Amino acid sequence: TLSELMRAEGMRVAQQSSHNQAEFYLNTHPCEILNERFVDSLNVLRAEFPEMRISIEIHEAAVTNPASILELRQLLNDLNMGLAYDDFGAGQGRLLELGEVPPDVLKFDMQLIRGIARASVSRQEMIATLVKLAIDLGSMPLAEGIETEEEHEVCAQMGFQLGQGFLYGRPCPF
Repeated sequence: TLSELMRAEGMRVAQQSSHNQAEFYLNTHPCEILNERFVDSLNVLRAEFPEMRISIEIHEAAVTNPASILELRQLLNDLNMGLAYDDFGAGQGRLLELGEVPPDVLKFDMQLIRGIARASVSRQEMIATLVKLAIDLGSMPLAEGIETEEEHEVCAQMGFQLGQGFLYGRPCPF
């Protein structure tokens, strides 16, 4: 109930703002994925905000069953909503599911990004390989937790197409 309320209220605020043409990423809780109530809430959200650009973020811990994620992907396509996997690399990585149902956006966890400018060559090469894999699968890689210009530069060189973090802006009232 709280997740549904936060998504709906977030979209109401966003719709009234001068940023209403932006794409909005709405978080979910892993236990919500593909239960009937979640599906109903997405249908209601789309009906209430038919023109808004919405992507649903699911935590990598919820990406455990390729068949259910494929079902979610199809639902989101029908609703003209995007799919983002959040915190990629924080846990098990879910490479099988990534290959089976690539998201529109793959958000690399900040634990992988923090200090990347000073990280070992092998760590940088591993992350760059994962970024290339994401791109090859048709996903847009996003680096979370970018705090310094050096992290930004290394991430850009690795092929990240999007970035998020304090370097770009601190949380503030919408």
